Amino acid sequence: MNPPVFKLVLIIGKIFSLVLLTSLSIPTCQAQDTQTLALRAVQSRTYRASQEKLTEAVISTLQDMGYGIDRINNTIGFVNATQYAHSLTEITITMAPIEGAITVRISARRNNYPLDDDPKFYQNFFSKLSQSTFLNEHKLY
Repeated sequence: MNPPVFKLVLIIGKIFSLVLLTSLSIPTCQAQDTQTLALRAVQSRTYRASQEKLTEAVISTLQDMGYGIDRINNTIGFVNATQYAHSLTEITITMAPIEGAITVRISARRNNYPLDDDPKFYQNFFSKLSQSTFLNEHKLY
C-alpha cells in the first residue's frame, strides 16, 4: 500500500473508532443520569419549615427510630446518625434551602453498603419526618 494512502486509512480508522466509542457511551451516560435522578428523587423531600424547626424534627425522628446522633452542623444543615441494632446503619442528612423551602436529602449505609436499592427505607424515614413536622407545626405533641 502507498504510504500516504496507508496514513489516510489509519486516520479514517481512528476517526471511525472515536465516533463509534462516543456513540456507544452516550446511552450509558444517559442511563446513569436517569438512575442518579431516580435515586435522588427517592432520597429527597422538600418541606416548608424553618431550618431550625426542620433540624429539630430530623433529630427527633432519628432518635425515635433508635439512632444516636453523631454530628450536627446547623449552619450548613448537616446531621449524621448511627444505629447499632442487628447491623450498623449510618445515615447522613443534608438540608438545603431552595426557593423558600428546605430540601432534605438522606444517604444511608448498612454495614458499609449503600441502601440505594431500598426505597422503603427512605419512604419510612420521610413518612416519620412528615408526621413529626406536622405535629411540631400544629403543636400536637
